[in-house]
Amino acid sequence: MPALSISTVAAKRGIAARMGSASYSYYYVYEAFAPLLERWASVILSRADGEGSPADVRTGFLAVDAARNDTDVHLGFVPLDTFQRMPGVPNVAFPFWDFPDVLDEWARTAGTLDLLLTSSEFTRDAFVRAGVRTPIRIVRVPARPAWLALPPWQPAQRVVVDCPCYVVPSAPARPAPLFSRAKAFYQRHVRPRLSARSTDTLRAAAYAWRDSAAADCPATAQLELSGIVYTTVFNPFDQRKNWPDLVSAFLFALRDRDDATLVVKLAVPPDRAAAGLNQVLAFHRQLGLAHRCKLVLVSAYLSDAQMLELARGTTYYLNASRCEGACLPLQDFLAAARPAIAPRHTAIADYFDDACGFVAESHPEPASWPQDPARGYATTWHRLVWPSLRDRIGESYDAARQPRYETLAAAARARMIAMAGSEVVWTQLSAALDSIAIDE
Repeated sequence: MPALSISTVAAKRGIAARMGSASYSYYYVYEAFAPLLERWASVILSRADGEGSPADVRTGFLAVDAARNDTDVHLGFVPLDTFQRMPGVPNVAFPFWDFPDVLDEWARTAGTLDLLLTSSEFTRDAFVRAGVRTPIRIVRVPARPAWLALPPWQPAQRVVVDCPCYVVPSAPARPAPLFSRAKAFYQRHVRPRLSARSTDTLRAAAYAWRDSAAADCPATAQLELSGIVYTTVFNPFDQRKNWPDLVSAFLFALRDRDDATLVVKLAVPPDRAAAGLNQVLAFHRQLGLAHRCKLVLVSAYLSDAQMLELARGTTYYLNASRCEGACLPLQDFLAAARPAIAPRHTAIADYFDDACGFVAESHPEPASWPQDPARGYATTWHRLVWPSLRDRIGESYDAARQPRYETLAAAARARMIAMAGSEVVWTQLSAALDSIAIDE
């Protein structure tokens, strides 16, 4: 049996501190692959707990031990800008990329590898367009058995998740016209005459007002889910996630439905949880929209068991991203037989369509790579058509208690089994690794 050396982010016990980072999802990808990797080879996993190579404290990635002589293949579940080659053996990477154009640094690194694995046709095509000649194999991220085993959603069910959450109160009416005129007067006539120090003081006061948003939204000890529940997972500091459109479209679509709930699971580390909460709460307050539907925020790290309970209480998954390299939460919820409301672009287009949910329209527009410090418009992402997103949410609510829902739910699970079932992925993975393994 060959020996496979794996490099990935730090051990799972440290993953909560990396939530929302550019790399945190790579550990979950490795974890999903682990049983199949162990089926193909004897796995050598560098660890951050004193066994194996230590984690690089700057990047959070496990260092590659270049002196190892018991490795036949090195596989990295890391972004390509942090990939470390292991000399003397084939090097394989499993990157995720969510734009149609590839950053030069990533393309150069990809060109030095012996094999590139990718979970989507979209990412493969992006590297091919970038001129990468390294062999590329599509290997889907395996659908996890626990998600495939979740029972179907039932309209009368009630699920309680043992985690703290924030139930956002309905917003007051919009600011009076007099306030709006005063704000415009300040911006046009007062602000230009302020000194830099005065401007900084006023800006600090504005941030304090924003950060006070959570004061009106105390935490509750448990998350109670009933009625028609929509769930989404995103990093509120990542512009690609387009969450303002998502939140506003939900509130406008279902504002009069008191049995509709949107659960927002924030992918943030503990030290940014308060800032992430306040970001969403301040946006909600700025909308000034009264509503009977519920908006619930969860900023705490959830274990695998808690995420499964959240999925069990969910009717639909909701996504409004401008681009995706995979969207693992969407794939998980589809595997759990929860249909989705989402656009059909970038990597999402590989596995999502109107057979297993409601497709929101979107169109390409110029964009910059988050990894590019110059922030030039060198690529594209997708602008969602907001009325389409709102209308698809409304349609999904109407369908939830109809036979159509059961059809969509069954199709969602069937799609993930056909594309990412364990044996399907095993065939893809073993063929890919066999193609470059060193004969003993």
